[in-house]
Amino acid sequence: MNGFSGDPDALVAMAAVLTVHRTRLAEVRDDLRARDGELRLVVANAVARCVADHATAVAALRAVDPRDEDALARARQRVADDTARLNQARAQQRFLVRVLDDANRAVGARSRIAIKACERGITRLRGVWQEVEQAGRAFAAVLGVWISGGTTGYAAGYHPTGGGGGAVTPAPAAEAWTAPGGQVMVPLSDIDGVDEVVRGPLDFGEVSLADMRAGLTRLESAVLPAVRAGAGREEMRTIDESRNLAGDISSHLRVFEAFFGDSCLKLVLENGRYTVICGNHRVWAARRLGFDELPALVRERP
Repeated sequence: MNGFSGDPDALVAMAAVLTVHRTRLAEVRDDLRARDGELRLVVANAVARCVADHATAVAALRAVDPRDEDALARARQRVADDTARLNQARAQQRFLVRVLDDANRAVGARSRIAIKACERGITRLRGVWQEVEQAGRAFAAVLGVWISGGTTGYAAGYHPTGGGGGAVTPAPAAEAWTAPGGQVMVPLSDIDGVDEVVRGPLDFGEVSLADMRAGLTRLESAVLPAVRAGAGREEMRTIDESRNLAGDISSHLRVFEAFFGDSCLKLVLENGRYTVICGNHRVWAARRLGFDELPALVRERP
């Protein structure tokens, strides 16, 4: 695959758009199939009524007194009329079935081609994203070697204040990104008091540690990159529906709500350190998964 020279964060959004298109194409295909069945049923019912009317007319003709010429003529005319209507209904049914069969073959083939094109696009985007991730890991490895080889505080994200006996303060962040809900990326190393609240796996209740790990993994691999690219609740919901994840405890939408919704991680900042208002378990689990930072809603203590 050729190298990717665009914005890596856009890849997840592009994949989400293709997933939406694939889902909508499948919905259109299924809707056409449903309408096809409805039309066939309507025509079949009409033919069945004509068959019943014809049978009634034949039975009435047999019951007529042969000596009553007027009644016999009327009964025969009714049978003739019902026979004509039945033949016409059956001809229309055959015509409609041919039209629907032709339409199904044409639309079915086109929809299959379109859906497969979307799936190929998603597969290719995933391949490009894997290349980007591999390049990122390689860069991180090189950067880690450079830092461990001995550098000033700048490499670790700090710079000297120039006073107070060599005290250091946090350097400006390399990337000041804020989520639409106001969340910012916060270093987990700057959060205090979590281990006093959560002491181990047995402290996890409604959401188990295993489920939280799955959610954090999905946050890092899919949800956070998608949010950075502009995705929101609807895109998360669409992805879940396309992958049969709707309602799953670690679905894209549930993870989105856990970090960018009303129940997001909430912190208070005081003297350069953070305390947790909501989300101790998330921080505890993220640290043990090797996370360096999490998105959180931060307010300063008055």
